[in-house]
Amino acid sequence: MRIEVINVIAMYSPGCGSRVSRVLRAIHGVENARVSLERAEAVIEFDEVECSPEQLRWAVQAAGYGIESARRPSPRGRAANA
Repeated sequence: MRIEVINVIAMYSPGCGSRVSRVLRAIHGVENARVSLERAEAVIEFDEVECSPEQLRWAVQAAGYGIESARRPSPRGRAANA
């Protein structure tokens, strides 16, 4: 399992966070997706054999939100500041 943190731009309501979470969880290989409206971020736990970080970012964008990949995963799977 790997963890990816994506900064999500233009989430303005709890409904936005729910939508982003649903879109991410629908991707084959995503184990969990936690979305924080306050932090404007999505923390996704996924199987990198089943899906890629690019797929995760594409899904968020396809749902109508901007992204900013300001963080990268650490070797242990925890998000680390870039």
